[in-house]
Amino acid sequence: MRVTVSIREINSAFDKEYAEREHGGEESEDNILCTWEDELEVNEDVTSFKILNNTVYELQVEKDGQAHSFPIEGMTVCECTGASGNLTRFAVSRKLIRNTEKKIAPNGDVHFFFFIKDKHPMVNPLIGVYISLKDFPKELPVPKPEEDEAGDEDDFLEEEDFDDEDFKDEEQ
Repeated sequence: MRVTVSIREINSAFDKEYAEREHGGEESEDNILCTWEDELEVNEDVTSFKILNNTVYELQVEKDGQAHSFPIEGMTVCECTGASGNLTRFAVSRKLIRNTEKKIAPNGDVHFFFFIKDKHPMVNPLIGVYISLKDFPKELPVPKPEEDEAGDEDDFLEEEDFDDEDFKDEEQ
């Protein structure tokens, strides 16, 4: 089976009634449901899929040239064993989770969703791992979020940075 895991941050300001009334239940530009989403796939055929609730996740990192392991309690872990025996884990702090959903396609493929809260600070130290900032090891530096692929928004000029003289036709 193929396994896909989606992590979606749900906008707590989403107005469902407004969406129903004005947009047929759909989100709109000024009323978005998800503020961001990560979608991850296991790279091989999966033979075993398990969800472990309220478990300990061992965060494995290299610090000062040495391997370290930090146990993080209160995690929900999606564990996938591949046909080759490789183990792939996706982990989310229970404090972050608003809801989860599992969809199974007729061919047996699994799509698992983590819907997370938008007002709870978190750290994303590894792909597929989301830890509440409160539970992140104090011994480790908090990783900075990656910049948007489009670049830094400060590189773009705001409308007030222009005056009408900039837009006059040169032939006049």
